[in-house]
Amino acid sequence: MRADRHGPPGGRGRPAPGRDGDPAGDVLLVVSELVTNACLHAGGPTGLVLRQLSDGVRVEVADRSPEPPRVRARDAGRPGGHGLVVLERLARSWGWAPTADGKAVWAELPFWRGP
Repeated sequence: MRADRHGPPGGRGRPAPGRDGDPAGDVLLVVSELVTNACLHAGGPTGLVLRQLSDGVRVEVADRSPEPPRVRARDAGRPGGHGLVVLERLARSWGWAPTADGKAVWAELPFWRGP
């Protein structure tokens, strides 16, 4: 199984601006973005998995589309186009892997402990 990885080694994994290191809020935001992307671009999610890691959490959202996620051109006149930008900001790494009936998009977030 191929898994495409994004993000630098050690990753970004910074809290969202104004969130002051709220790891639970960041996980909820990433879950929301991945589920929304599955709804808008892949016919809806078919699964959601949260896995505790030794130093963070892994979020996985499965859908039926085999198409990889891609950054879409943002249009100031239309809402949206920020999901993967949010993912890049909050996750230390993210990627996708093909599944038997589509793909799973995943993100790993650290338990942020401050500067």
